[in-house]
Amino acid sequence: MDRLYNTSTNHYTSIRLDDADEAILQPRSWEQASSGSSAGRIRANHGSTPPTTPPSLHAFAGVITKVPRLLPIASPLKVFKKEFDFTTFHNVINGDLKTTETTRHAINPHTKKPLGEVPLSTAKDVDDAIAAARAAFPKWKKTSFEERAKGLNGLAATIYEYQQGFVKLNGYELGAPVSIAEILVHMGTGWLSETAKLHPKDEVVEDTPEREVIVRYLPLGVAVGIVPWNLPLYCTAAKIAAAIIAGNCIIIKPSPYPPYSGLKLVEMALLESSNWLHRHRKEGHGVGLQAPKRVTLELGGNNAAIITKNIDVATIAPALAGVIFSHSSQVCLAIKRLYVHESIFEEFRDALVAAVSRRSSLARALARARTTQLPKEDSRIVVEEPFGPILPILSWSDEDDVIARANNSRMGLGGSVWSIVTSNFPFGGHKDSGIGYENVLGGVKAYCNVQTLYLKK
Repeated sequence: MDRLYNTSTNHYTSIRLDDADEAILQPRSWEQASSGSSAGRIRANHGSTPPTTPPSLHAFAGVITKVPRLLPIASPLKVFKKEFDFTTFHNVINGDLKTTETTRHAINPHTKKPLGEVPLSTAKDVDDAIAAARAAFPKWKKTSFEERAKGLNGLAATIYEYQQGFVKLNGYELGAPVSIAEILVHMGTGWLSETAKLHPKDEVVEDTPEREVIVRYLPLGVAVGIVPWNLPLYCTAAKIAAAIIAGNCIIIKPSPYPPYSGLKLVEMALLESSNWLHRHRKEGHGVGLQAPKRVTLELGGNNAAIITKNIDVATIAPALAGVIFSHSSQVCLAIKRLYVHESIFEEFRDALVAAVSRRSSLARALARARTTQLPKEDSRIVVEEPFGPILPILSWSDEDDVIARANNSRMGLGGSVWSIVTSNFPFGGHKDSGIGYENVLGGVKAYCNVQTLYLKK
């Protein structure tokens, strides 16, 4: 377990813990869990012989063609209305729970204990999922926006109803504390509900006495969502939401490292919509995977933050300590490089270190930290995204220069200047950070074909 950050322009701190040190930071129970998460190791179970190949993109395919009816979102329920098993895991294909001959299990990265067995899908399972989704699409694409929105709100409400189970499941598979797991579950339900408001309406781009030109946004067909390991439930919900509201069917492929909450989220769609799903039976022919016609990729980001000289150090430093190191910095949009104006550099650095030290999960580790010379700005620790709790802090004096330094990266996912801004921005990457956008209406339109109607009057 490593915790790294730098303490001046020329230094950074590296914290390396052996097994004994790691045990010191472990709580007595998951409910008292410390911060920190990492991808769990995976093991296989196929008789007594584990497979020699790693999980492929064929693993854990499930299909969602419709989501539950609307349930009111209210206060957390003390008693679940229906039984829902959070201990067994299946593929969901064509409205049926499917098992596979071969299974795998992930490891809780916090306790190092094995978790439940999950299906390891074959190419045939994937073909079946694609065939089911294709069979469902002709009818689903004709549904109204209101019905799709009702379905997304229903799924959000159902997850909220069973949130206690999802919080524990999310915590087990990520090794995350309850506080983080709760946030991730609420982010997932919030994303579903907010996306349900995004209507890609027809746009009249020309209306004259002679003609009317209309741009329409039509469903693409069958989408595939490949979910990363760091935010499994949240990212699964995000991919489902945009595809469904645009009128598509979607196949979800969870990460093999924490597959559990994603599989259960897909299964939860059966609670209120099983009859609808079962009416779409599989076609009798196989469908092979082909190169996708369109992709949206959200990849890594070596995100820079610029701190100006007129900020309130006492306010911003603790705020940054929370957002930078939360979830062990394993968040794509987390700040990975910090540029602080030279006039407040030492004050801000010391305030940030103090704020991080006050975080209970890091305080004991920081007391044993060792300081090492930080390489130059073109060094690997600054240039590459660590995707972990590592923070180079660099100084700046000239505005044009610091903007150029912040943008001098192969990646282009995020960046910030600490000030008051609106939160309703598209989310996507430039350069090596990805293709296309998620969030807001532009993310929904990524799941649409654009059609222009030229109508003579």
